[in-house]
Amino acid sequence: MDITQLRLLATHIPFDTSNLAWTTAAIRIMQDQVAALIPTLSAVEDRLQALYQAEGGWTPDVLEAQRHINQWLEANASLLPSAATDISLPIAHGNDWRLLLRQSVQALETGGNGTPWSRALRISLVNYLEELVAKWQACITLRQDINTGLYAGVMPRHRLAAIGNRVLHRDLGMAFLSSLAAFIAISLCCLFWIQIGWADGATAAMMAAVFCSFFAFMDDPVPAINMFLKYTLWSTPISALYILVLLPTVQDFGMLALVCAPLFLILGAYSARPAKFMVAMPLLFGVAGTLSLHDTAHADVTSFINTTTAQLLGTFMAARVTRLFRSVGADWSARRIRKAIRRDLVVMSSGSKAQPLQKFAVRMVDRIGLRGTRIAQGEVARHNSTARETLRDLRLGTNIIALQQVRRGFPTIGFSTLLAQLSTLFKAEENQPAEALLAAIDQALDDILSMPDKTTQWREAITALVGLRHNLFPDAPQTLIANGETL
Repeated sequence: MDITQLRLLATHIPFDTSNLAWTTAAIRIMQDQVAALIPTLSAVEDRLQALYQAEGGWTPDVLEAQRHINQWLEANASLLPSAATDISLPIAHGNDWRLLLRQSVQALETGGNGTPWSRALRISLVNYLEELVAKWQACITLRQDINTGLYAGVMPRHRLAAIGNRVLHRDLGMAFLSSLAAFIAISLCCLFWIQIGWADGATAAMMAAVFCSFFAFMDDPVPAINMFLKYTLWSTPISALYILVLLPTVQDFGMLALVCAPLFLILGAYSARPAKFMVAMPLLFGVAGTLSLHDTAHADVTSFINTTTAQLLGTFMAARVTRLFRSVGADWSARRIRKAIRRDLVVMSSGSKAQPLQKFAVRMVDRIGLRGTRIAQGEVARHNSTARETLRDLRLGTNIIALQQVRRGFPTIGFSTLLAQLSTLFKAEENQPAEALLAAIDQALDDILSMPDKTTQWREAITALVGLRHNLFPDAPQTLIANGETL
């Protein structure tokens, strides 16, 4: 959730007038790298847990590799600059750490209890640890580039390419319902306005459009619209004081600022506090909206009552129509997000081309935040279960992408059949994986492990298959099963 929020805040950086504008490209690339780092971190944790179960605990070589990784991360964190100083990493120190890390990580492949499943887990863990080190080093380098732009006022060089089209989660069905509610509310207000020839009817239609659109991102916008309606009504006496008493006496800008300052400064300060936002903002909106709709030189009680009534009617109409066409529960929205994730997994499994991993990771990180916020904060167990489930789907997606990328290098292994089985599984929504899928994954793993070539594609294929097996069948035996026999 924080990553998505930072991404939205970063959209304003190109328009900043300070040196921050020079960091725009580096920050965008950094956001993509951090999003892609999440499935890697989750996969490392998943492999460590699986290895613990398969070998009855962590062996000394695993603990040694963990210790070196932690020391390397701490050493890099201590080198991050906080001022306009020499912001390059010490080369010798960095090379020493990389050599030590590489030796301790690669040593994991030769350990274990010698079973095919333990060997596959170790190869997968080594692959993810090397990926973690590479991605974290890229993040450290990008952080240095940001400091270069921030303190030196120069454009950092592009070390990596940013994602061209960042597609976050989209719910077209909810967007349609939101637009339908806005259309109907506006139409009803316009119909009422035209039929009775009401001079201020346009204000009602405008307010209906504003409130149907302003809260369209919520699962149930009605409580928020009702809150605005309540405090807009409460703001009526304040608006009347300004329109009918204070502003007609104003003769210049200085007096205008002096009259408006007490109310607007106080409400503005409280609007910045989340706990008071839904009280201060409606009051501020009600007063400011009323002021903007009046010509104070010709304002009178009749025009004020007409305008205020139109504001309240438009807000009320937005709330009622939204209640009929648009209000849904948080659980309902969470289920729709879950279905969208499954649709993505179906597309990735059935497609002939692999999707870019970073685009999938960015979209999934956004969905993790959206699902998490829709689970009641008090239900800790349910919140944690939802987080684990979504992270599992994220790992499954990365495994499928990896399998799509390497399957052409192994024409003798039935990856196409395996991917078709996965597509069928994800289409079935809540159905449990079949044992035939476990046997197919184990057979593919056995075939891959028996190959003599230890190429990068070989490691990627093993990593993807291990991920599919452990995430889909967490309670499967700690030995591979192929052709109906335990290996």
